[in-house]
Amino acid sequence: MNSRFKILFVCRDNASRSLMAEHIIRSVSPERFESFSAGPAPAAQPHPLTITVLSKHFEVDLSNARCKSWDEFRDTEFDFVVTLSEHELPDAPDWRGHPMLAHWTEPDPAAAQGEPDLQERAFWQTAEEIARRIRIFASLPAEKLESLHASAAA
Repeated sequence: MNSRFKILFVCRDNASRSLMAEHIIRSVSPERFESFSAGPAPAAQPHPLTITVLSKHFEVDLSNARCKSWDEFRDTEFDFVVTLSEHELPDAPDWRGHPMLAHWTEPDPAAAQGEPDLQERAFWQTAEEIARRIRIFASLPAEKLESLHASAAA
């Protein structure tokens, strides 16, 4: 395969978890993945702590990031679509290209209560968990990723 794999990360409001994943995979494996993120009910803007944590701990710039609706991607063919939430999202579109679908259970860090430092820690923990999963996924040989996508399309 000569082109990069297209991957979409999804969470309800596209303000935290899916944005984290989109940008972390870009920094971990930009040569192998073309990444996007979206949600069924996008927030007006990324959560401020998503921006803070990715900038501070991952050296990722989100100054141009925006929350997107998954409707923007209805005509895009993906190889992989990963949902990051406590539960699978209902009414997900039938994605073009027959992508491999995955669900990574990930609590919403925006639900964290308490002092600002505890809230930031919740965002950091979520980003670390997503980064760990992405590193494992991105380390798979190209042949394995191709076969995963092919088996989903079959």
